[in-house]
Amino acid sequence: MKLAAKHFVKEGLAVGDRVAIFTISGQQVLPFSTDVSKLTAAIDKLNFTSRIPSGGLCPTITPYDAYVIANNRDQGETLEIKVAEGLRCFGCNPNYRNVGGRLVVSPGPGCKTSPDVVRRGVQVQADQIWEQVRMTSSAILGTIEDIVDYMGHMPGKRMILFASSGFRRLPGLIGCAA
Repeated sequence: MKLAAKHFVKEGLAVGDRVAIFTISGQQVLPFSTDVSKLTAAIDKLNFTSRIPSGGLCPTITPYDAYVIANNRDQGETLEIKVAEGLRCFGCNPNYRNVGGRLVVSPGPGCKTSPDVVRRGVQVQADQIWEQVRMTSSAILGTIEDIVDYMGHMPGKRMILFASSGFRRLPGLIGCAA
């Protein structure tokens, strides 16, 4: 992201274009400037950190998995896949079957772990992760709103460039205005 931002600053700006660098925490790293060396130095100082919450448990649930499970977006298929992963965490070899067009996971022979207990644990973990992602996303959108309001009072052409690594998170934010 840093390389792309520096390339944009060095190659993508017209004479007189001004750029400011913000983070999603709402901090302005560098006020609007036309000085390419100051801009690239500010970009170099940015530290991108992951905002993906992790339950730290087995199975691993990504923010997208959490969204799908918490909002029942695929008739429980992702939940059942995560239940199977959870059973494997307990040393079980799960069985898969189709019941009425739906995937259902059951423990294999000799498994002492209840799939219902694992299913409830996965559901709780997904709900918690999704709530964290949702709250972080709302905070990010609030920061973006503040930046847009700030830039709305500035003269000339304005542009905002976001740097993001994916689903429901924006680790860095670069604002530009001409």
